[in-house]
Amino acid sequence: MRSSTVGANAVTRWLRENGLSPELGGWKASIRLVVAVQHVNELADPTRFEIELEPEMWALSFSHQGRTSRIRIAEIATVDGCDDHNLLIVTPQLRDLGRLLRQLERRHALRFHRDTAEVRTDYPLIKDAALRWISGL
Repeated sequence: MRSSTVGANAVTRWLRENGLSPELGGWKASIRLVVAVQHVNELADPTRFEIELEPEMWALSFSHQGRTSRIRIAEIATVDGCDDHNLLIVTPQLRDLGRLLRQLERRHALRFHRDTAEVRTDYPLIKDAALRWISGL
């Protein structure tokens, strides 16, 4: 039986909204967004926004100027290691993630290129759905 945590429910809703079966099992997906122009001092630690999706949870990570925030949403939103950008208190629901992405772009004067997002998963339908979804954020 599938978990009914906040994170699992959000991922189930994401699957349904993207035309996929919530009964899919044994999958993971990671989506990575980067900015087109990186400054020389950012090349070692590039600015990036990452989303991880799994059947039981989802997570986000934002790295910029040597600082990182990792937030994991399963039972509740929790810090996963560090929260240098103070994102825990502003982490939205998965369906509203575009709002946070746009806030980070405004706050740090940068632009993530959604059209060149990198999606890693072993399930092709999830890859296609993730690319369509991220392009609309």
